[in-house]
Amino acid sequence: MNLPSIEKLDDSELYVPSRKAVEATLDKMQVRYEIDVDGDIEIPLELSDSGGSLYVIAEEVNDGMVWNLRIFAQFSTKPSRYDDLIEYANEWNRDTKTPKLFMLDEETMVAEANYHVQFGYNPDEFEENYYYFLISNLEDILSATYNERI
Repeated sequence: MNLPSIEKLDDSELYVPSRKAVEATLDKMQVRYEIDVDGDIEIPLELSDSGGSLYVIAEEVNDGMVWNLRIFAQFSTKPSRYDDLIEYANEWNRDTKTPKLFMLDEETMVAEANYHVQFGYNPDEFEENYYYFLISNLEDILSATYNERI
């Protein structure tokens, strides 16, 4: 589609969305990661007291094309603090666009973001608007929920 009435970005590069494209981006960023048994990208989190991992799951349609990158981290929580964490997650989700928080069960909080890449993968956008932004927000979440987790 050609939109003549708007300016086109000349420096924005799009690539075919794939796991390999994400791996190449992480390599460029010098981020340590592994591929888990399901073929998903696992990034050990080196955040204060997290002890967890950030996962990047490439969601595919029938023809194998990646349409979405699901990026999430999960953290153990105290079952006795479940109600407090539900309240915190609701407030966070109301005030903050990403990541979205939810309780998987009484002992597990999940932070999740989705990067839709059906029409192209932009490594700069992944790096700045997903990876670094998500890491920064995870630090805030971990700090705010310390007493409910540790």
